[in-house]
Amino acid sequence: MLFNYMFIALVFLGFFGCSSQEPKSKEIDTTDPLQKLIEGNKRFSKGKFNNNRSKDLLSELSNAQNPYAVVVCCSDSRISPNVLFDTDFGDLFIIRTAGNILGEVDLASIEYAIEHLKTPLLVIMGHSNCGAVTAFVKKEPLHGHIKTLADSLSNEPEEQALVNMHDDNLDHYIRANVIHQANFIKKNSEIIKKHLENQKLIIKESYLDTKTGIISYN
Repeated sequence: MLFNYMFIALVFLGFFGCSSQEPKSKEIDTTDPLQKLIEGNKRFSKGKFNNNRSKDLLSELSNAQNPYAVVVCCSDSRISPNVLFDTDFGDLFIIRTAGNILGEVDLASIEYAIEHLKTPLLVIMGHSNCGAVTAFVKKEPLHGHIKTLADSLSNEPEEQALVNMHDDNLDHYIRANVIHQANFIKKNSEIIKKHLENQKLIIKESYLDTKTGIISYN
């Protein structure tokens, strides 16, 4: 009998003891999206990584995603936004093409992230020694569909302005191409225009120095 009373008392105390504890709420990250990228790139440049790319996290994200930044960059094998920004699974929505040159399908991908995923930051990133831009500047012979890269660059007014000035600085062309892509997005997407006007989106032009790994912003 004494054992039964003790058992009931322990159950009673255990039940109400547990129920009186308030559940811990998940901490909300209110850090500015651009600041997250800046801090992540600082960690990368110092070799101090703080990312989570575990299978468990990928499983948690299997039914939904909530990226805080869209990154448009080059397909160059040396350029990996997730590494350069030291990000986790689900942080970045990435569009990659040679020379970070955008077309209609790429624009649709950006619009999807902005409109449906409510991503608040769009970064267009060029990089030093970009092969596509180098081929255009040096007028290297290109064949097949590769030629469309040089054709696209030659049609950019920002690039033509440099050609007309007889500018031979490759970095100037790389940065001008980034500016053009940002202008292309703003000019050709009503969805992007709407989000910019409603202050729900920020567009940043950036440049990666592949020697240092440091990303700077205009």
